[in-house]
This record gives sequence, C-alpha cells and structure tokens, in this order.
Amino acid sequence: MQYLAIGFQSRENQNMRCTVSFPRKGITTSSPLMRIITSAEMSGYIKTLFCILSTLRIFNSSRILKSASSSSPVMEEELRAALTLARLAGERIMRLYGEAEPREKSDGSPVTQADIEASALIVEGLAKRFPADGFLTEEAQDDGSRLSKKRVWIIDPLDGTKEFIKRNGEFTVNIALVVHGRPLLGVIFLPARDECFYASPAGAFRDWGGSTEPLSVSARSRFEEMVLVVSRSHLSSEDKQLSERCGFARVERAGSSLKGCWVASGRADVYVRAGTVNEWDICAMDCIVHAAGGRLTSFTGERFKYNCDDPRIHGFLASNGTRHEDLLRLCNGPARQT
Repeated sequence: MQYLAIGFQSRENQNMRCTVSFPRKGITTSSPLMRIITSAEMSGYIKTLFCILSTLRIFNSSRILKSASSSSPVMEEELRAALTLARLAGERIMRLYGEAEPREKSDGSPVTQADIEASALIVEGLAKRFPADGFLTEEAQDDGSRLSKKRVWIIDPLDGTKEFIKRNGEFTVNIALVVHGRPLLGVIFLPARDECFYASPAGAFRDWGGSTEPLSVSARSRFEEMVLVVSRSHLSSEDKQLSERCGFARVERAGSSLKGCWVASGRADVYVRAGTVNEWDICAMDCIVHAAGGRLTSFTGERFKYNCDDPRIHGFLASNGTRHEDLLRLCNGPARQT
C-alpha cells in the first residue's frame, strides 16, 4: 500500500489549494480547492473531497455534481446544455470551414455565415430549455430585455473569426451563464481540435482525447519562470512593455479565448489585453480562469460585473494569481499606452 499525503495551502485573496502526494512514487500534484461555505460546513467537506478525488482522477466531474451543496447553484442541467450546444455549434462551424466567405460588419470586424448559423443554433437551443433567461450574443441584435433578467447567457458563437478565416484551428465557441452579474458557468470549445475547457460551481475541467482532467493554474511566482501568452496576430505595445519589464521566461502566441484557457491550465501564466473588448469575448474565460484558481480583473484589480447596459470592457489582466498585484502595478505604470 502506498502512503498518501494531503496538504492545504491558503494564498491571500485566492482560493485554497489542495496538494496530493504519493511519496514512495515521487508523485505530487496540486489543484484549486473551492472555498468552504461557512454557513454550511458539511458542504465544504464535500467540496474538499471532490477536489481530492478530481486531482486523483478517480471520478469524472459528472459523478460529483449532484453531491455539491444545495446552498450554491450546481447547474448540472445548464452545463450539460451548454456543452452539448457548443459541440453542435462546433460541428456546424466545421462544415463551413474554408468555405464561408467573410464580410465586414459596421465596426470593421469580419463575420461569416459560420458565425451567424452557430449563434442561431446556440440561442435557439438555450431559449427552448431555459425560456425565462436573457441573452447577449455578438451576432444578434441586443434589444435590452436581458437587463431585467436575473440569469443571462453571454455568447460568442465564433471567437477568433480571423483565425477561422486563416484556417489555423485556434477559434472557439464561447458560452457563459451569468447570475446577478457574476459568471457561474463557462464553456470554451475548440471545434478544430475537439477540445473543451469548462467551469461550473463544481470546478474547472478540460475534455480532450476522450478523457476529463481538472484544470489548475500554475504555481510559478518568479517572473523569470513565467510565461506570457499574447495574440497570434500581433504583439501589442503593452505586451512588449510588460515582457521587457518582467523578463518572462518566454512569450507564446495563441488565438481567441485559447489564451485564457492556457492560463487556466498552467501552460501560460499571464495574459494582458489593453484594448476594448466586449463581455462575450471574456465572460466564459473569466469563469474558467477563476475556477482554476487564477484571477481575471480590470486594471484596477476589480472583478467584472456582466450583463451591463454597455457591454464594452476596457482592458483586463488574467494571471495565475501569484503576482497579480505586481503585474497590475506594471500594467498601470507611466509607460503604458491606452
């Protein structure tokens, strides 16, 4: 019988982490631990057990969902619907891969028939299952009715249209569910890779190659060890300045919301965006990064509230959390260009 060692570590303003070790095997792995709800101590123990079992990959997440506390929304039905529709939208997108001709929208960004068909498929599917919910999606007119809704689905049916047009595979289907302005469910699906990142109150996970594994940000805290991920299309002046100031180990490039998924999975540690984006660009990513133990905030360090009257977001920083405050100070330094 092998000995099993379990330890817990708390970091200020971040989720606790669970470390599981098999000393005789030389195996150590770490995973984010959800906060224990003080008003329901038993729920905390259940979630702690879930973290340990997920780290050991003993159970698939779907087996644990029903065991989570009734004091927080589990959203099993919503997660199942979002995952299914993301894959169906991905199939529709792949049918048009290399065939859809782009045209320019009023804001100058490209759109294709794949964007439009994927959007209709997702919205219709969710509206049928959850008719009381509101919707905010990139490819549909916003009539403002969502503003009076407690629950709102925020959707980017084809994030990375430029990557889709270039046929490099780095485009995603993004679906998030916001309750009272906070993202509680997020799904990011890469159709060209059949890879899915998702998060709910039960944790953050990655489905790929027929297996499911829990997501966890890295524990790297020295800038010279950390990885900066930037846009596939270009290196912005903000990226260049931050890289020069921090002396990161390396800079990697990726398209669409994949950059945030790399932070959540520990492949990268820092992702900064100084320009204006929209809620549908980052809402699912926000949910996944935080559920994996990281942080995604404004340049003032605040978490975003979603389903706002104006859906524009003026820059953000995503990181593994270990040096988030230091990175914010560097991003807000005198050399920053806006």
